[in-house]
Amino acid sequence: MANEKFKRVRVTLPSGEYDAKFKNTSELGFSGCEGFVSPGVLVINGERKLVQTKSFYKETYDDRGEPFTQDPDKKVRESYAGFRKLERLGFKVVPFYGMMQTSEGLLLLMDDLRKGETVEVYDEKWLHRGGKVQNIIGGRKVESDVDEVVKNLANYNDVMLELMRSHLLMRAYHIFMGYAGGTEHMITRNLDTNRGGIFITDIGEYWRDPKSKYEGALNMESLLRVPEREIQRVYRSLLQKTHPSQDARRLYSLFREQHKRKKEFMDLAYMATVGVSTRESVGGWMGDAEWAKRIFPKNDFPDAMMQTKLAYVRMLQSFRKLAGEELYDTNQHSHDRFMHGKELSDLLIGIDFSQLAVLDTRMQHIARTRYAVDDGKPVTDKPQGVSFDTNGFPNMVFFERYNEPMNERQVIDITGGYLNEEGKFELSVELDWETAMRIERTFGETHLINPKDIKAVRKDGKLIPDFDNTKVKVHGRYLEKFAYYLYGEDIIYFARIEKGDDTSFVIKV
Repeated sequence: MANEKFKRVRVTLPSGEYDAKFKNTSELGFSGCEGFVSPGVLVINGERKLVQTKSFYKETYDDRGEPFTQDPDKKVRESYAGFRKLERLGFKVVPFYGMMQTSEGLLLLMDDLRKGETVEVYDEKWLHRGGKVQNIIGGRKVESDVDEVVKNLANYNDVMLELMRSHLLMRAYHIFMGYAGGTEHMITRNLDTNRGGIFITDIGEYWRDPKSKYEGALNMESLLRVPEREIQRVYRSLLQKTHPSQDARRLYSLFREQHKRKKEFMDLAYMATVGVSTRESVGGWMGDAEWAKRIFPKNDFPDAMMQTKLAYVRMLQSFRKLAGEELYDTNQHSHDRFMHGKELSDLLIGIDFSQLAVLDTRMQHIARTRYAVDDGKPVTDKPQGVSFDTNGFPNMVFFERYNEPMNERQVIDITGGYLNEEGKFELSVELDWETAMRIERTFGETHLINPKDIKAVRKDGKLIPDFDNTKVKVHGRYLEKFAYYLYGEDIIYFARIEKGDDTSFVIKV
C-alpha cells in the first residue's frame, strides 16, 4: 500500500470544494457495525494531511446483533452535515472532516488523530465499560488498560472537563449521540507529553430529540442565548446598592478575562439548565424527582423541573471536582464576602449571583409556560426582570437563595443486609444527601456507613430501646471485601467495602 499511486478525487470541506489527490497507506483498519475506517494521505493545494476515511456498509448489524440496511452515500452526507451542525453549536468535533468523492463512491474524511502511528487513541466506550485497547505505535502493537491510561493523563481533569462540556451542550440542545455508555468521543494520548485530547468522532446515531410540547410555546433560540447585557445590568444594580464606587463594566470585563474557563462553564450550565427544564420528561432514575423535593426547600414546581435543580447541583459538583473552584459561587459565605469584602475577588462574586438571578427568571418563565400549556391556556408570558429585596440582593423564586440552604442531611431506612437466627434488622441512618440517594438507588446493595450515622435500629420491626451507636463495632475482612456491624451479640448490618471507602472505623479481622 505504501507504493500505491495517488488518485484524483473531489473533496468537500466546510471551507469549500477542492480538487485533491489521495492514496491509502494501509489495508489495515477498523471495522465497526456501521462501516470500515482506514488510513490514508490527502493532498490539497500541495499540503499533505494524514486522514482516516470511513466507508459505510450497505447491509450490517448493530451493537445488539440486529440486522439493518443503509444507503452508504447518504450516511456519509448525514455524518458530514452532523459534524458541521455540532461544530456550529460549540461541540469539539474531530479537527478535520469532509467528504471525498471517489470512483468507488463517497467516503467520509476525518483527521487521523494517531498522527500516523505516534499517538494512542482510545474509544470512549472502553473508558466506561472497562477493558484493554491495542494501538499500533511505530509498527509495534501496544496493549493498554483504558481506565488506567486515561486516569493517569497529565491533564486528566481538562479532558474530563471537555467531556462534561459536550454533555452540557447535549442537554442544552436536546441532542442524542447514541446508546448509553459513551460512543461518540475519541480520547488521544501524546506519548511524549502524556497529555490527552478528546474529540467527537462517531456520530452515526446522532439525532435531536423531538420537540416537547413546551418548546413550541417557548422561544428556545432566545432562551438558550446567555443574556450578557441583562446579567451586567443586574450586577450594576447589585454594586450600586452595596459598593457604589465600583465600575460594574470594568469588573465584568476583568471577570471574563481572568476567569475564562469558569465563565464558559457558567454559560454552559445556564444553557443546559434551560434546555433540560423544557423537556416533558427528564429521564434518569425514577426516584430523582422525589429526591429533589426532599433536598430542596422550594419544590412547588413540576417534577421535571425539580429534576433540573438536581442536575444543576450535580453540574456544580462536577466542575468543583475537576476544576478545583466553584462554578456558581452563591452560598451564604460568598454572600458575606461580597457584602463586606474589599478585595477584587470578593467583588467579582457578585457576577455569580447576577447570572444565577437571571437564570432564575428564565426558570420561572418556563414554569409558567408549562402550567399554561398543561391547562390548555394561551401562552402570553415573557421572561420578567430580576427583582431585588431591601438589602439589594436578587430575589430567587426557583433556586434557593444564599440564606435558603438545601436539606444536606437525609435520614433513610436500610435493611441490615444480613439475616441470622436472632432476627432481621433495619437501620435509620442520617447521611449526606448524595450518599443517601446513592444507597436508595442501588436498592438491596449494601454500603459501608459510619456507626455514628446510625440513629436507630429496629429488630423484627420493633425499635431497640436506648440504642447507643458508640457501642457498634465494625469488623472487616478486607480480602473478602465485606464488613459486619456488631451490636451486643447481634450482627445488625452487613456491607461491602468499596475502593475509596472511609475504613478508619473498621477493625481488621
